[in-house]
Amino acid sequence: MDSGRNDTLEELNALIFEHNKPVVIFTAFFMLLGILGNSLVLFVYTFRMKSSTLQIFIIYLGLVDMLGCCLGVPFDMVGLFLPLVYPLNLLCKAEHLTVYFSCISSVLTLFAIAGERFNRVCRPLAMQTLPQHAKCIVIGVTVISLLIALPVWLAYQRMEMRLDNDLVSYQCWLTFPSYWEIYFLILFSMFWILLLIIVVMYFFVWKKAQQHFRQLEARRLKPTHEGTDHLPDSNSHETTHNSAQINMTIFSITALFAVSFAPHFILNLVQPTLTAQTYALTRIIHRLWVLNCSLNPVVYGIFNGEFRLEFKKLFSSDTNQKSSCMTTKNNDVEL
Repeated sequence: MDSGRNDTLEELNALIFEHNKPVVIFTAFFMLLGILGNSLVLFVYTFRMKSSTLQIFIIYLGLVDMLGCCLGVPFDMVGLFLPLVYPLNLLCKAEHLTVYFSCISSVLTLFAIAGERFNRVCRPLAMQTLPQHAKCIVIGVTVISLLIALPVWLAYQRMEMRLDNDLVSYQCWLTFPSYWEIYFLILFSMFWILLLIIVVMYFFVWKKAQQHFRQLEARRLKPTHEGTDHLPDSNSHETTHNSAQINMTIFSITALFAVSFAPHFILNLVQPTLTAQTYALTRIIHRLWVLNCSLNPVVYGIFNGEFRLEFKKLFSSDTNQKSSCMTTKNNDVEL
């Protein structure tokens, strides 16, 4: 009789897994994309970019995203493959702790980057964030994120649940959903408050950048005593262009983060009733956080010209040879 009940439970598990297949394909694709992309980001920003405050923050974001792709997604896929026979309580807790740690550390790092950009652009005479300060900040972000995410370790556990046909299943679930609603509400509020502050800071950065650009244009078009226009200041224009690229890159990463994690928090608060028609879609929406871990390298590739150049150098021997030749010529001139 026990054998028959186990077979029935296995059949139900296999049936649910069939519904989970689109979710498995979705998460597996972005997991592989994220591992490949973040490996490139970590290599380029560690070995090809000059040391700076922003470099340290982006390397840290890459490490957090890699953690999500290498641990968070595989842990999550265990529940997709074995929804009714979840194997280990430790695995259940580690899965959600990894996801929430990744989310919290990402938003705190994005907040730190926004503060650094705001300070650099809008308050250039104030004390700026140096690389050694950035290292201390990411250590603090790690500790704070872990402390804020620790309640998740208590909230989720492998639970014994009795099904309608009197079969006993083991699922990774919230221990007391109504009790933990307060915690998730606090997290959700923190999430949106920080994002709102980030948007406000980038608004002032954008306004300051526009003002600086108009000043450059006015200087360029202002006639000299000889009646000719000023020659454009190439260094100023290049600095303005690079700063605009950096601001657009970081703002796009922040927007991607908001789109990725907001549905996860909302579904945790609402807990919608699943039907056969909405099951797979809801499960995918619940896992949109995978996009934040996997698509940041794509954002760097689209908006960051320096990252694109270094990426091309990695896969183009001709470019490497030309670059080395140019470096040799420059060194000869300097000598």
